[in-house]
Parts: sequence; C-alpha cells; structure tokens
Amino acid sequence: MNPFAFMRRLSTRVHLALGLSAIAVGVLLLASYLHLIPDAEALTRQHRASLAETIAITTSSMLDSAEPDQLADTLAFLRGRNDGLLSLGVRAESGQLLVDIHDHAANWSAPAGGVSTDAQIIVPVWRDNAPWGTVELRFTPQRAPGWRGHLQDPSM
Repeated sequence: MNPFAFMRRLSTRVHLALGLSAIAVGVLLLASYLHLIPDAEALTRQHRASLAETIAITTSSMLDSAEPDQLADTLAFLRGRNDGLLSLGVRAESGQLLVDIHDHAANWSAPAGGVSTDAQIIVPVWRDNAPWGTVELRFTPQRAPGWRGHLQDPSM
C-alpha cells in the first residue's frame, strides 16, 4: 500500500494550498538562514552591552573624580531610563557591595564562572589604572528557561 495514496483524494485547491505554504515556509527559512531577517535578540544583546560599557565608564570616571555620592544618584537615574534593567550594583574588589540600586543584593546571583549572560552582565571597573571592582547589571531575561524559551524564539 502506498503511504501517499490519500493525496490522490485531495482536491486541486488543497494541493495548491500545500504547495504555496511549503514555498512560503522555504523562503522564510532561507531568509532566516541568510540573516535577512533582523535578529531582535542580537540587537538587544548589543544594546545591553553598550549600556553596560557606558555605565562602567561613568562609574570609573566618578570614582576617579572622587564623586561617590553622586554615583548612586546617577545609577538610579540610568536604571529608571532603561525598562529592561531590573537592578544594578557596584562591587569593590573585596566583594563588598558599595552601591545597591533597586534591591540588587537580594536578587543578584553571580553567574557560574563569572561569565556574563543575557540577563546578568558583569563589567570590570578601573580606578587609577588598577582594577577596582565590578559593575553588575541584572536585566529581564530575553527568553524563559527551558523548552518554553525555545517556543518564544521568533523563528519558530
């Protein structure tokens, strides 16, 4: 028995609809493979990296100019201007959290191996040309963990 015998019973309209659907899916997959469709997650990662670098540079310059009191106000302002930024903190090399914006200490869990993720970014801060500490930024995750995250992928 032929496994595709049921196809003979389908009408011409169904055959045309299936064929056009297959072509549309093929074109979309090809466009995705050739990176013709913008990757929203990559753009978000680039934005977050730029924001983290800007905050680290601002923190370094405020530490060098001996303005630590204004640092917390500036970081709180920056957090308020960026919706995806949940909290941020400035941690000295000793491990002491010096600036805690939006309950950062309670919600921060250091990434494994000290490597930044899409939701938690660690940027080193320098003072007088020497390592001084880190700026820690916690963002909303781009995707849910596990299989639900794969279903949230726009290319799915």
